[in-house]
Amino acid sequence: MSLNIFKHKTIAGIHIAAMLMMFVVIIVFTSIVAYKEYQNFDNEAKSMQTSFIQKQKDSIVFDTTRVLGFINNAYKHRNVQQDEHILKKQILHAIEQLYGRQDGTGYIFIYDFNGIVLSDPVQKQNVGKNLYDTRDTNGVMVIKDLINISQKKEGGFVKYQWLKPTTGTLSPKISYAKSFEPWG
Repeated sequence: MSLNIFKHKTIAGIHIAAMLMMFVVIIVFTSIVAYKEYQNFDNEAKSMQTSFIQKQKDSIVFDTTRVLGFINNAYKHRNVQQDEHILKKQILHAIEQLYGRQDGTGYIFIYDFNGIVLSDPVQKQNVGKNLYDTRDTNGVMVIKDLINISQKKEGGFVKYQWLKPTTGTLSPKISYAKSFEPWG
């Protein structure tokens, strides 16, 4: 009975039907392979992104910890007869000279607990301004959140959107904040 379907078919027709079935099988097989490869690529890309972000976090924690160590050491070994305001200026100047790259990344910015910009080597026009109430496009209270998390024992991270100084484009950022309590 199954031979009945081929009863009035030509050899050429059977060959074409077989080739079409082979073509469909090849298309399905190729699609499955391509999809699996895409999934592998996507998983690897996500893993690389996670690893990159963790390395960046480790780097900014390291840099911030070094700066806080520098500030703490200068504060601990200060000449108590020297005006503390002058010492702060000297320390801020030294930090601005040490950190920051030509591409506008990897710099240390410093605020007091009131949200006043004490140091920003990239956006110097903001020094002295109160940015406490600054919100990003997602409503994150960037400076307020950085100040609040900085007062935790281990500090912490804040994710937000900020204008990239070198390009003027809005970019996702992550900053680590930690306080130097004696100066707020």
